[in-house]
Order: sequence, then structure tokens, then C-alpha cells
Amino acid sequence: MTATQITDATRRLLAQRSQGKCERCNEADAVQAHHRKPRGMGGTMLKTSHLLSCLLHVCVPCHLAIEGNRARAIVHGWLVEHPGEPTDVPVLMHNVNYVGPGKYLLRDDGGVTRVWDEEAA
Repeated sequence: MTATQITDATRRLLAQRSQGKCERCNEADAVQAHHRKPRGMGGTMLKTSHLLSCLLHVCVPCHLAIEGNRARAIVHGWLVEHPGEPTDVPVLMHNVNYVGPGKYLLRDDGGVTRVWDEEAA
């Protein structure tokens, strides 16, 4: 099996969804695509690993924080455990392009569905 890459079209949609800001903190420019389901957690080398529901557009410090505290990342949906599906696991996002901080389900078309409002908690 050969490794696949994130397509240019997917990268454009990811940047469009984030509008260039980190989807985790909304404080820095997003410069990396983070895989919510890495190979080591049941992800694969298949194209499905690179769908928009599996990706977050993040800054370097947030990417390091996600990888450095996997238990917290799982609680917030930044990582998805096997056998979970990223489309079914809400992710905590702070990006201002949505209504506000909360948990969202990510869709493969680049859209999101809000499932939890941080201010209401």
C-alpha cells in the first residue's frame, strides 16, 4: 500500500473553512493540517485519512499541544480513537468563522454542524 497525500483541492477547502486561522485556538495563523485520526490510532494510508472531516487547520503550537497531550485531545475531539469515525466525533473549535466557540461535527464537504455551545455550558 502506498501513502496518499492531502490533495490541493482539500488543502484549499481546509484553508477556506479556517480562513487562515488556527481552528483550535483562533489566535495564530494556521500553517499545518492536523490528522484527527493518525495512523497510530487506527488511521490508515487510504485517501479517507485526508478527508476534511479528518483534518484540522492548526498553528504549530496547537499541533504540538494536541500531540503532546493525547488524552485531552481525545476529550476535545482533536484526536479520534479507533474505531471512531471523525464525522461522528464533535471537535472543540474556537474559530471566529462560526457562531462562536463550541463543538462542531466536521463534514467532508468543508461544512460544519454546531452541536454544543461553550457559552451555554
